[in-house]
Amino acid sequence: MTCFFRARFGAVLAIALSFFLSSAQAHIWVSDDQLTYTEAPSGRILNGQLASKLIWDGSRFVGTGERSMRLPLVSSPDGTNWTLRLDPSSIPPSFAVSGLTGLAYSSSLNRYVTTQFTTANGVQVLYSSDLTNWTAAAIPSDWTNFNRTIGSIASNGSGFVAVSDREGMGTLSSPDGITWTHTLPPGGLGTGLGPIKIHYFNGKYYGVFGSFNNSLQELDETTMQWTQYPTVNLNTGIYVVDVAYANGTFAIATNQGIILTSTNKTNWTQHSVPVMSSGFSAIRANGNGFIAVGAAASGNTSYAVTGVFNGSTWVWTPTAITTTGNYRMTEVIVAGGKTVITGWVPGLSYNVSPRVAASGGGSLTASTIQAISGSSVSFAALPNAGNSVLSVSGCGATFSGNTITTAPVTANCTVTVTFGITPAPCTLDIDNDGAVLPTTDALLILRRMLTLSNEGLRGNAYNPLGLRTDAAQMAALIDPMITTKTLDIDGNGLVTPATDGLLLLRALLGFGGTAVTNGALGTGTKTRGDWAAIRQYLSTTCGLVSGLAP
Repeated sequence: MTCFFRARFGAVLAIALSFFLSSAQAHIWVSDDQLTYTEAPSGRILNGQLASKLIWDGSRFVGTGERSMRLPLVSSPDGTNWTLRLDPSSIPPSFAVSGLTGLAYSSSLNRYVTTQFTTANGVQVLYSSDLTNWTAAAIPSDWTNFNRTIGSIASNGSGFVAVSDREGMGTLSSPDGITWTHTLPPGGLGTGLGPIKIHYFNGKYYGVFGSFNNSLQELDETTMQWTQYPTVNLNTGIYVVDVAYANGTFAIATNQGIILTSTNKTNWTQHSVPVMSSGFSAIRANGNGFIAVGAAASGNTSYAVTGVFNGSTWVWTPTAITTTGNYRMTEVIVAGGKTVITGWVPGLSYNVSPRVAASGGGSLTASTIQAISGSSVSFAALPNAGNSVLSVSGCGATFSGNTITTAPVTANCTVTVTFGITPAPCTLDIDNDGAVLPTTDALLILRRMLTLSNEGLRGNAYNPLGLRTDAAQMAALIDPMITTKTLDIDGNGLVTPATDGLLLLRALLGFGGTAVTNGALGTGTKTRGDWAAIRQYLSTTCGLVSGLAP
């Protein structure tokens, strides 16, 4: 089960690592002849990188990103003029998007499918017929329970197949992009090494798995199992990254300057492309043969490499694309009379270091996050049972539920997350008569802070027409607000009648300013040490929208 645990750890770690390069800017180059390339000004798509997710739907190019946070889904009829189609920051909260990680199109269904990994909901699949209106599809729980990402998805023109970018996960398949089935490897979860990048060509789904076994794999659509062809023998540190097919020949690109070709999927010939010392990232058929893209070691020159068959061997001809900055070409597609190449350039990065306050109470999904200068990053908090996130500090961070988000990062910084007992809801209408009054509700709360009960608690301090007139019921409502410090009005970590009870009583009597706070603030550090802060707390947390002094 080693592969399984490595996979699960990788999926969790992806939450942190996916932020790296999140503010790298996507760039796009277009060519009519695969010799001269022009950068598309509108191809500078917000922040993020376009990588391994570029398709042609018959009338337009559609692309999205690889693990990039908040990278939009975009489309273009010509590769030059791009339109925003799906901005993750605007997806309904139920989707809680953290990054789009897959893209495919079924021509027979006129349906697009994209996938995403979310810190809140794990993996989700979205489908659309117009690139604008998206619906979430349900996927099997045995996939989502382990936060498995979907690294690649492809369509055979009708249905869809998706695979993880971690080993031993099996295959997801769907006839329509809406109903999905998870097929495990023959040995069960965590066994076998299925492909992590797939395409559909030559009548079958094919994929590659690099790093571990450098193999080409073919899917049997009846059993939904992958057949692994003989492992490609490469030197240490060289692994396969993508595969394409043209004119009876398979071509595999590697992370270094080597292209592999085969006509039988078993015997492979290596072709060296010396300028590609930093390696390839993608390869596609280009009509006559193949085109692959990647970067040179210098970083300022990337290449589109075209392969032409001369009758006995493949000759690879590089076309340099000189760029300003440390660019990386990441994807290429030939369609609609155009060759479109995508890439990105990174920026200066800083370390964001999430940590849990000394009081404990939970954990975090990230230890160190690399953030591009000027970008904000997010990570998930995991409170222990009964706890919640109470506060965050550092890096200008804020929180919403269990998601912590920094301000734009301009230096190394640390985010401290404080967990604590989940506060009870602030309910001040103790006798439940529809009004919060000083002579009933405030007095009941003050008496309970003094530990009074029975008639000592409620005597002459409640509305007999209210819906909560029993002393035990009143105590049951007030006690959790004391225990979890909801009634800590001045925010000093203590709930006492001489401070918090008095502050509340004065506020409900219509006092304001120092008439509320004089002689009634607790000792120690306070988060609400003046009337303005106390008033805001009573208004936003306790729902007192009227009756409070300015």
